[in-house]
Amino acid sequence: MSKVISYSIEEILKFKNVNINILTEELSNIFDGINNLFLKSTQYLENRKKINYNQINSVKWKKINSNINTKLLSLLNKITEETFSNILEKILNSNIINQSQIEKLAEDLLFKILVDNDNNKLYCLMIKQIIDSGLWYFKDEINEYINFRIYFIKKIQNEYEECLNKLDTLKENYFSNEDEYFSIKNRFTAIINTVINLHLNNILSDEIMNYVIDSLKIKYSNNIQDVIEYLCKINTVHNYEDVEIFLNNAKNNDKLGSRYKHLIEELNNKPIQKVIKVDQVIEYKKFLTDGNLDSLKKHLGGKIDYLDLLKYVLDKLISININDIEKYINMIKKIKDRMKKFEYEKYMNENFDDLIEELPILSKYKSILI
Repeated sequence: MSKVISYSIEEILKFKNVNINILTEELSNIFDGINNLFLKSTQYLENRKKINYNQINSVKWKKINSNINTKLLSLLNKITEETFSNILEKILNSNIINQSQIEKLAEDLLFKILVDNDNNKLYCLMIKQIIDSGLWYFKDEINEYINFRIYFIKKIQNEYEECLNKLDTLKENYFSNEDEYFSIKNRFTAIINTVINLHLNNILSDEIMNYVIDSLKIKYSNNIQDVIEYLCKINTVHNYEDVEIFLNNAKNNDKLGSRYKHLIEELNNKPIQKVIKVDQVIEYKKFLTDGNLDSLKKHLGGKIDYLDLLKYVLDKLISININDIEKYINMIKKIKDRMKKFEYEKYMNENFDDLIEELPILSKYKSILI
């Protein structure tokens, strides 16, 4: 006959000596869920101080989440071209371990985009680098996987829809809502700039870009001026044929102000600009530090404009400390080896005399540079 062993509640509680500092947030949430099942239990109420040790653990994790995201937002507040690489590295190496943290990071980046339009390209480049890193994929109850890209695109889509509809409504009663109208318009301008830059960096698809254009056209009859302004902004870098046709037809609208007609004319007469998909200045600065062309090529999407890079390095060469000249000469040699021979020689022959005037010591390296 088997022997039944029984334990008192005091004996069972001896096994609860778990180090709560090593509990994961997922396990912490499970414990909280179990505790909640017994909230109305008389036995639970009598022993709550003994068995519900994990109440403080839930608070601990909320505090950790808050601290991490506070630090990340503080980093974003310091973003410049010079600090970009260092800030990005700290974000990618941060202790993000759950969905709430990446959702908050996406929210904070969108907030910075909306209030700091001057650094829009930097924020978009950061978003691209975070997405390209492949970090922070989590299993989700609805989606198979959830990640930073999904969170950010969802947030900017919601913000786009909300601002577009508000702008349309406020325009109808412009004089009674002037301040709010311009506040929303500034936010929407930042969103449009972000959509353009993220599409250029292959983060947003052509389908999303087409949706943005179509949704703007739908609002045209109610908000002619703003729609024309934003479509002009889009076509400055994209040159969509259907947008061009739409804009040229809009020129004949008597309700369209002269300023906006001028924007269309200016766009028609403007040569198509060379589009830079990422902030080359940041990557070029990194090249000046490490001299690694392969790394530069990777971060520029697999292609380098070597003539453009050569001009940048030569421009910086003029103002360097004389002790660094050998380092710069070696960089130029690396660029020379990868450039088309005729292109390199043509540029250097045309500009070398001017370079020597600026920095006479370069004459010593003429045989190497030409």
